[in-house]
Amino acid sequence: MNCGVQPKVIGWHKPPPRTAEINQYRDTIIKGGFLTMGSKRVGLARTQALIENLKRSLDLNGAALTDLGSIVTTGAIQAGTTLSCDTDFTCGGIATFTGETTVAGIRNTDLIPNSGTAAIDLSSTTSDVKLVTTGVLAGDIKLPVATTDNVGMVIDIFIGATVASDASCGISVSNAGSTVIRGVVTTSIVVAANGKESTAMAVTGSIKRIILDSNNAASSGGAIGSRYTFIYAGANLIFVDGMGLVTGTTATLPTGVGMSTTGFA
Repeated sequence: MNCGVQPKVIGWHKPPPRTAEINQYRDTIIKGGFLTMGSKRVGLARTQALIENLKRSLDLNGAALTDLGSIVTTGAIQAGTTLSCDTDFTCGGIATFTGETTVAGIRNTDLIPNSGTAAIDLSSTTSDVKLVTTGVLAGDIKLPVATTDNVGMVIDIFIGATVASDASCGISVSNAGSTVIRGVVTTSIVVAANGKESTAMAVTGSIKRIILDSNNAASSGGAIGSRYTFIYAGANLIFVDGMGLVTGTTATLPTGVGMSTTGFA
C-alpha cells in the first residue's frame, strides 16, 4: 500500500553537485549575507559544496572581499589585482612585483647608527646594511663571509667620525675560510693642498682586511666622510668600492700598508 511517505534509507547521503547542476546555478546572487536562488535560501554546506566544485575562475565584477582571515592560493594572482591588507601579510614563497609597488608607512630599516669606539660585529648579517659610525672607532668592522646564499647582499659603511690614527681600525672578514675582498679604493686628503691629492688602488689577491688610519696617507682612509660599499659578488668573493679620506697635507699614495691578507680571528 502506498501511503505517500518516502522511505528513508539509513546511511545514504546526497552526492556533491554535478557540473551540470553547478552550471544551473550561475545566476545565483548574494543577498543579505545568504546565498539565494530566487527566494529560496541555500544552506552553508550546500553553498560551500557548490563553490568547491566550481574549479574555475570566480569573477566578482569588481566586488571587494572583506574581513578575510587569510588568503590562500596555489596559483598566480592575476595582473591588475589590488590587494589591500590592514593586518599582517605573510608570503611563504617568492613575491615578485614587476610593476610599481606602493607601500605606505615603511622606511628603510637597514640603517645601523653606531656611536661606540669598539669593534662592530656584522658577521651574522644576512641582508643589506647601511652602517654609520659617529664615534672614534678603534676596532674592526667585521663583515660576513661570502657564500652562495648571500650573493647580491650590499653593505655600505659611512665614516661619520674620524677613526683612530694608529691602524687599530679596519674593515675585515674572518681569517678562517676562503673569502677575499677585491675591487678598488680611492683615497684623498681632506684639504687638497698638494698634487696627486686623489689616488686609486686596485684591491687584488687575497686581501681580507681594509686598514683605516685617519692620518696615514698610505692607508685606505678613515677620516670623516670616508665611505665603503661591499658587494657580495659570489661564493668567497666580496667586491669593494671605497672612497677614503685622510687628514694632513701629504698626497695620498695607498700601499700595502692600507690592506692586509689577515682577517679577524
